[in-house]
Amino acid sequence: PAGAALVGIEIARSNPDVIYLTTYLTTSTGIDPALVRSGDGGQTWTTTDLLAPLGSSTVRILAVDPDDSDLVYLRVIGPTSELLAVTRDGGATFTTPLTIANGALSAFARLASGTVLVGALAYVPGGGGGTMGAAYRSSDGGMTFSPWTLDPQPHLVGLAERVVGGVSTLYLSGKNYSDGWALA
Repeated sequence: PAGAALVGIEIARSNPDVIYLTTYLTTSTGIDPALVRSGDGGQTWTTTDLLAPLGSSTVRILAVDPDDSDLVYLRVIGPTSELLAVTRDGGATFTTPLTIANGALSAFARLASGTVLVGALAYVPGGGGGTMGAAYRSSDGGMTFSPWTLDPQPHLVGLAERVVGGVSTLYLSGKNYSDGWALA
């Protein structure tokens, strides 16, 4: 629509005819986010208003599941917290299995095994601009999450997996001044 901001686009690997966009309109009452989906390579589009299920927030696409074009992971950026939202039916319904209170999602990876990893930065109480690192893991495709404890807990700002010859390598990007390293 006129005046909408386009903030994300992703094409499903399992079905390249499926394309998702995230957009929002700024209205007099706040931000009105939407998920827009095409199942025919962009010829036609269906818009799902995300205001009711996810609130007045900016919504960005984290990933479309590589095996299921209807499974989409979204980052919901609110004024005091961020959510990981998941739709398993192409945008008809949503769950929010992970909330980062007083912080932000900082990294995301859906591994070849189906495990979902999320990095977060939680703001240090009392202000000052500092953050503490946090991480979460889901072994059920993003339905539930539990803490992913790394020792010491880094400030994750990136996650990536590469599989070569059947061997999976996980790369973590940290804040080099806070963590003492930039890549592990």
